[in-house]
Amino acid sequence: MGLAVLSASGAGLQVDCVFRVSKLSMEGAKVIVVSKDGAARTITEGLTHIVLPLQLQEDYLVSFERPGCPRKQLLFNTRVPASSSSDAGFSFPIEVTLEPAPDGREFEYAGPVGNIRYDNRLDDFGYDTDYSIAPDTALVRRLDLVRATS
Repeated sequence: MGLAVLSASGAGLQVDCVFRVSKLSMEGAKVIVVSKDGAARTITEGLTHIVLPLQLQEDYLVSFERPGCPRKQLLFNTRVPASSSSDAGFSFPIEVTLEPAPDGREFEYAGPVGNIRYDNRLDDFGYDTDYSIAPDTALVRRLDLVRATS
């Protein structure tokens, strides 16, 4: 499978993404890109290597999905200061691997697993990760019910 490059205009953040699914095929996999101000994009072809051009000064949520796997979302804050040294834009390589839910137990992450933003100390983009799992809503409701009656 080849490299999928979405068209870009002007300097921005070029996200160079390798996307894999462990232990399963890529069948049904997709990448969804949304921003606060732009149109949503759903990518279903050429997923193993994608270059996502993101405009600067925006927020994007990118979701990597495949049936049978917990989805992983990345939050991109592309705001850079005017004093930034890169007139040509920025490049940010990432690798995302989805894995089947262990023992078939479905779960979701509590939020984006990656938070990518400009780091003044680096004069480039950096990231933090958070793989917290969202609580099981049925168990939380049951706990609240027990609390209310005890």
